[in-house]
Amino acid sequence: MTTLLWGALPYVACALLVTGLVWRYRYDKYGWTTRSSQVYEAKLLNVASPAFHYGILCVLAGHVVGLFTHASGDGYDYRQTIAPWARSLFTLRPRTDLMTGVPVLYQVHAVVGMVLIALVPCTRLVHMFSAPLQYLFRPYVVYRSRPPEQLDPRPNHRAWESPRH
Repeated sequence: MTTLLWGALPYVACALLVTGLVWRYRYDKYGWTTRSSQVYEAKLLNVASPAFHYGILCVLAGHVVGLFTHASGDGYDYRQTIAPWARSLFTLRPRTDLMTGVPVLYQVHAVVGMVLIALVPCTRLVHMFSAPLQYLFRPYVVYRSRPPEQLDPRPNHRAWESPRH
């Protein structure tokens, strides 16, 4: 079980991420974006959406910095087990033995992270791979709602369907 969780699962998650992204880009290129959900109509979401995105970037940066540095602190010292295990994945020689004595909460955290990585191509999180850097500095998009009388008066059926009476 140790070899499966700490030796194979990280590579399976990465393989699913890469193949899923390639498949999704090839067969669902126009479903790749987040599509507007008019989040900027609500004043609270006008603040919350950018805060969420910058927060996610900070969490990612914190994990990377935490795994590759040595800092002082109380509690479980992940620097002796989890960090060397994570680094060993990059050398393609996973040291699964390092994860055997890790507290369960840390193990669950790592497994959930790997599952999330594997599921990214199946979710709207895929848009993080397509946002160009200039997207961060683009002007705000303004959404305006129209009253019902100004909406498109076209019929509610498709061209190949008979009109409803």
